[in-house]
Amino acid sequence: MSEIKPALAAKIDAVIAVLKDIEQNYLPATLATSFGAEDMVLMDLICKHAPGIDIFTLDTGRLPKETYELMQTLNSHYDKKVEVYFPNTADVESFVTHNGPNAFYDSVELRKQCCGIRKVVPLNRALSGKKAWITGMRRSQSVTRSELPVSEWDDDHGLQSLVH
Repeated sequence: MSEIKPALAAKIDAVIAVLKDIEQNYLPATLATSFGAEDMVLMDLICKHAPGIDIFTLDTGRLPKETYELMQTLNSHYDKKVEVYFPNTADVESFVTHNGPNAFYDSVELRKQCCGIRKVVPLNRALSGKKAWITGMRRSQSVTRSELPVSEWDDDHGLQSLVH
């Protein structure tokens, strides 16, 4: 492997320092991953430098095949396992029975209802009892996120939120 450029090495060292601080001061803590490129880097750093931080994902029941293949590869590669949270089966069955499998395309109200069932409720279970979570809100994603602090209190979930 070629040598890491000094600017990148400094960023990696800064992230490792933040992760170690989380591990020391905010346990139990967790990373929410959707298996994107940035999440994969954080997962690797957590597994190597801050193994006390948990990692979880939400399986909405509508993930692409490639996501499951990546999850399987990661389970083979790392000693740490990603915790998977699913929606309540009866809630999904009822929603699909009454509204159809793609009803979230039909209205904002149905999109919010589907999201509540498939994402919000499982997320709340995943965060239950945690002191901190590392979220997928990246400051580089948009102008409105460029000023996000690295760490802030998340009133909605009652824990510290750390942005990557």
